[in-house]
Amino acid sequence: MTKNTFSRTLTAATAGVLLSAGMAIAAPVYSTSCSGVSTAIQCLSNPNVKSGGNVKVEEMNEVATKGKNQIDTDGDGDFGGVFDMLGWMEIDSIGSTSGSGTQDGDNSLLSLNYSSGNQGGSWTLATDYIFDTTSSYALSLKGSNTSVVYLLDNTKNSGTWNVGDLVNNGGNNPDLSNLRLFGKADLTDNPPPSVVPSPSAVPLPAGGVLLLSGLAGLGLLRRRKRG
Repeated sequence: MTKNTFSRTLTAATAGVLLSAGMAIAAPVYSTSCSGVSTAIQCLSNPNVKSGGNVKVEEMNEVATKGKNQIDTDGDGDFGGVFDMLGWMEIDSIGSTSGSGTQDGDNSLLSLNYSSGNQGGSWTLATDYIFDTTSSYALSLKGSNTSVVYLLDNTKNSGTWNVGDLVNNGGNNPDLSNLRLFGKADLTDNPPPSVVPSPSAVPLPAGGVLLLSGLAGLGLLRRRKRG
């Protein structure tokens, strides 16, 4: 067997294994090597996107079939929505990125900061809100004709972002054009820190005032007797 024949045989065998497992050879799969969002647990490129690279609720909740770019992560035999979860809803979005300063989402629940133009910066939830740690949240970044969705660490309400995981047809990292925040539950209220009054601001009870008055009176009587 020549080297080229062996190579073709190996490639065909590998393709057969992948196809029998129900996975498309060129289809992206979940990855834990996600550099685009600092708080990401997993990421997925172009999940069920039909056109233009935009990720919408219907793509997030589409039940994938074998051969599409999703996998059965929990081993339950079905291919649910993105990250093998259904019930995603859109919480906030920035439909057209400005590339400078700070930009709030349409619902004012998410803010995006641009420290490197449309190539990178930071993101944070609005001050009054935090993630529900019993639920799941995802952030999608889109540039040119490609997009990546990131499953977020729900204990962290801010982080950094960059377009390093976005690669267009020319092999380059495009500018960020829009961003969407999805969740399986709404955000929860962020309670303000409790304020502990200073000792001087604590009023004395009525009994305390009478006791101090009595002690002051006794002191005055003693001084008079000594005089």
